[in-house]
Amino acid sequence: SNINATINGCQSNSLVDTLFDLVGFEAELQIIGDKKVCNDGTNSDTLVISFTKGTSPYTITYLEENKTIEKNNITNASETILISNPAIYTLVSVKDSKNCSANIKGIDTLTAHTLPTATIATKGNNTICDNGLEKVEVEIELTGTAPWSFEYTNGTQTISETSTNSSFVFTEQQKNNYQLVSVKDAFCTGTTQGQAIINVIPSPQPSINITDTTICETEQITLTSSPAQNIDIAWYKDNKALENQKTNSLLINGIDSEGEYTVYWDNGTCGNFSPITTINVLDIPTVDAGENMQVEEGSTFQLNGSTNSPTYQWTPTTYLSNPQSLLTNAEAVENIEYILIAGEEGCQATDTVSIYLKRPILIPNGFSPNGDGLNDTWIIEGLSPESHVFLAVYNRWGNVVYESFYNSNKPWNGVKNGEVLPVATYYYILTIDHNETYQGSVSIVK
Repeated sequence: SNINATINGCQSNSLVDTLFDLVGFEAELQIIGDKKVCNDGTNSDTLVISFTKGTSPYTITYLEENKTIEKNNITNASETILISNPAIYTLVSVKDSKNCSANIKGIDTLTAHTLPTATIATKGNNTICDNGLEKVEVEIELTGTAPWSFEYTNGTQTISETSTNSSFVFTEQQKNNYQLVSVKDAFCTGTTQGQAIINVIPSPQPSINITDTTICETEQITLTSSPAQNIDIAWYKDNKALENQKTNSLLINGIDSEGEYTVYWDNGTCGNFSPITTINVLDIPTVDAGENMQVEEGSTFQLNGSTNSPTYQWTPTTYLSNPQSLLTNAEAVENIEYILIAGEEGCQATDTVSIYLKRPILIPNGFSPNGDGLNDTWIIEGLSPESHVFLAVYNRWGNVVYESFYNSNKPWNGVKNGEVLPVATYYYILTIDHNETYQGSVSIVK
């Protein structure tokens, strides 16, 4: 017949079986994970109650803080329970199907993470000018456990950011109203607060008035600007303020004036720079039309000009084969001057070359310095203005009565020491460029 034995409520067929059921029957409660949850119920950890020996099914009783919870008909060697409420969890009892009670080890604590917060606000002055020179700093202060991810919006755009620092700062130059949308730290979703309002006020709109920004190095140019009343003005070149230049106009010289100019207007609340005006300065080109020439009448000769400018031309174009070429052929038709013009209009340089025709030298054999306006001077024709011509005149005894370099604009008038020489025949020596000599006689008649 069957014999039942009971010890402390644990019932079996025999005393030995009962003792066997009791010995080594243990149960343990522990929380698996970091033992922390967000106290908003958005995440959980795992509570595990495990059994050693005993006979299933099991009945367990545990406390969630002061709340008693019982679970029945557990057939596995452990029971897994998802928990999300921060509390002290205590295993109270475990009984198997034979009503045997396990030796229990069972107390563990599930604590709560502090929910993160995010606060947005402007740092310092939140009102700026619309000149692009000022910025407002917006700071988002974060609490909780790094790293954070958060979103904020300006009403039209939502921006997502991450940060490992508890302070996140960005700058703004436009009118906006920023508000936080959400924040989450390493564990939990938190709360947001605050707003960052950026106010922008209009700045003056300066401008520079000028018709031509390219000038010659020898020119002057005036920049003008016309602000309204009660606006201070200052001129800048290459981002540096020009000393004592605080009027509505700025006079600059071509030399050393090349650069970027701006004008600054300040109405006492906001200031602003004008767009950049770039002044370009052209160097005066070098130009050489070549040496003056004496050529045979009817011949073809060449003009030999030079310049460092890419723009040039000869004028007049008379008798020239190509006025736009520095080296151009010309026909010897008459005495003429050619001008080589180099450079852009407004910044040009010129040089002149004179062309003289070689003609027979005609030396009159007499003249009449009597003041009647006819043949009053001894005019020698055919001499080149480029030649060095020396004239010496002697009387019949070989005394010098006149000597000088010949000047076609002031030929000899037969005067010596303020008096007209007497009627007579005189003798001359005409020397051209030290290597060509003409000799003969000339008569003074009345």
